[in-house]
Amino acid sequence: MHRANLEAYLTWPLPNVWIGTSIAEQKDADRNIPILLKIPAAVRFLSIEPLISPVNIGLTGTIPKDISPRYLRVSDRIHWVIVGGESGHGARPCNVEWIRAIVAECRESGVPCFVKQLGREIRTAVNDDPSDWGPEDREGELRVSDDWDDFGMPVRTADSKGGDWDEWPFDLRVREFPEVAHV
Repeated sequence: MHRANLEAYLTWPLPNVWIGTSIAEQKDADRNIPILLKIPAAVRFLSIEPLISPVNIGLTGTIPKDISPRYLRVSDRIHWVIVGGESGHGARPCNVEWIRAIVAECRESGVPCFVKQLGREIRTAVNDDPSDWGPEDREGELRVSDDWDDFGMPVRTADSKGGDWDEWPFDLRVREFPEVAHV
């Protein structure tokens, strides 16, 4: 291939390069997000799983000048957020309020969010209203309402990964994807 054609073909960042980082708690976000913001990629994403404590991503904040001399919001360089609780034997609890906060932060900043799973051990807020939960089962009762106590103590989902939407609050049934140009 002729050099001029090759240079035209190789745009930077390459349009098929997606890069992400894993985050389980705030210290991971504080360490990994600034590094991710520096890396050239067509799509940058956060995999916030297993979520084991509250995390503030900082999507509405600005990118530090040592990373970008132009004024940019963090959400200008983070294109997707995936969030979920831990699954499997010995899974640590995940509070649905932590997931709700991430979904809200994504909505506020315009970043697509994908709630992958709630995890095996789930906690809820003390005043969580079971009437906001999923569809009724064959007996006409909410499937998970009896499994959630009034004090936010952990309960197990029937699905070992917490991935069954019928066990989720309606507001957490979020599966959005980033818009990317087809190459």
